[in-house]
Amino acid sequence: MKKIPTLITVIVLAQTYFWIGLSTALTLEFVDRTVTLDGQIAHNFDLLYSERFGELKIDLTAAKVIESFGEPQSKGEQEFWGADGLYHQKWHYPQQGIILDMAAEKEQGSATVSSVRIQAPSPLKTQRGIGIGDSSAKVKQAYGQEEDEAAPISAEYFVAGSVYGGLIFTFKDNIVTEMFLGAIAE
Repeated sequence: MKKIPTLITVIVLAQTYFWIGLSTALTLEFVDRTVTLDGQIAHNFDLLYSERFGELKIDLTAAKVIESFGEPQSKGEQEFWGADGLYHQKWHYPQQGIILDMAAEKEQGSATVSSVRIQAPSPLKTQRGIGIGDSSAKVKQAYGQEEDEAAPISAEYFVAGSVYGGLIFTFKDNIVTEMFLGAIAE
């Protein structure tokens, strides 16, 4: 009779250890994937803050923009975005092929560059020498290592970094027609 309770105890302990082991393995796999994902996200945002078009880069102050490019030809209405809690305003430099999204914490506060859109006739290039009119092959050669694998494959655009913060090239007939530095998704 003593053998049955001992056998039941062994079975219960074996099941308990099995579930603890499985739970631990799953937790470690989740942590490993989270660390990998966090590392990839950090890498993607590195490109956002390290890339530039000539002098233009994320977080450049309004004063520096005006010093380099003059007053914008036009400014859009200032809008409050609930997604980031900032006041945004578009600055247009059509003669230079530049559209900036300027953001500030306060309605009348100091603004900094939140995103940069480069179009023709801009001669500005990325730090890796890509500009309007370059081929999609040249873009992929320069930024292939940073390609956002989560972005859908398309012949019309290429995402380096992430849609949450990176460099997006738009193509027409495999030629760069627009370059965007910033976030296009929240």
